[in-house]
Amino acid sequence: MHNKRTLQVILGFILVLAVAACDGLAGEPQIVQTLPPITTVPENLDAPVSLSRGAVIYAENCVRCHGSAGAGNGELVLSGDVQNVPDFT
Repeated sequence: MHNKRTLQVILGFILVLAVAACDGLAGEPQIVQTLPPITTVPENLDAPVSLSRGAVIYAENCVRCHGSAGAGNGELVLSGDVQNVPDFT
């Protein structure tokens, strides 16, 4: 009878230790891998093809918020539909 009680105490202690070990990182923030910064610079950024393609992309996707000069004063900002647009000038 004494051995059975001792075994129950030991198993209970092991169970408590196992649960405590599983809870070790529960309150810690999730570890997120960060990417290293880009260290290469694209070549030929001043090439006429790159500039004209960039102008088309900007006109199609950016000018309504950032404005034609990039000052953050496009039509959607002036109408109040969009707020907090950065000034790229």
